[in-house]
Amino acid sequence: MERDQFENLTRRLADRGGNRRTLLRLTAVLALPGLHALGVPAARAAEVADARCPAPGDFHAYEKNSLAQTFKAQHTGRLTRATVYAISTSTPDSDDFQFEIRKTTRKGKPSAIVLASTIVNNIVRPSPGLTTEVTANFALPARVKKGNWYALVITGLDGVPVAVQAKRGAGERSPNCPGTLFDDHNRDNTFIKDTSTDIVFATFVTKA
Repeated sequence: MERDQFENLTRRLADRGGNRRTLLRLTAVLALPGLHALGVPAARAAEVADARCPAPGDFHAYEKNSLAQTFKAQHTGRLTRATVYAISTSTPDSDDFQFEIRKTTRKGKPSAIVLASTIVNNIVRPSPGLTTEVTANFALPARVKKGNWYALVITGLDGVPVAVQAKRGAGERSPNCPGTLFDDHNRDNTFIKDTSTDIVFATFVTKA
């Protein structure tokens, strides 16, 4: 019952000679936790930027059949989306990628436990030297906890490799981002550590 409806009801009771006890009971009901705010939309939790590896000043590429980038959650809540930047190593076309958020093992490798998954279709493969921002929205978000490690796993569908922007080129001494990059060449969850670089990515969390 909204406040104006309650006031109209109590006024009608009073006009009809409603007794004091009835009015007091109605007032007490309105004062119960949560009831006085009925009809008022609850404030939505805000989505905040979480783990990320920003793009460098120059352009680097990384291409694998399937890859994983581990990261540490900066907030507790629901991981609702992730972004990467698709690049092209061949003629411009379009690709389909599967995105997953997974738990990691005690040794820091991506595990087989999938917390969230989605497929992004028709990703534009841009001209060489350019990127296409790709956003993976998780309809069923992954619940993450601040300070815990997770893995963003990306797999190309229909035999298409994943080609995305990387933090640095192989052999460069520039520092990588927190986390580790893994290669799953055979797409069989056999993740091999690749210390040559990290991929450029960002995650976003709706705080609990």
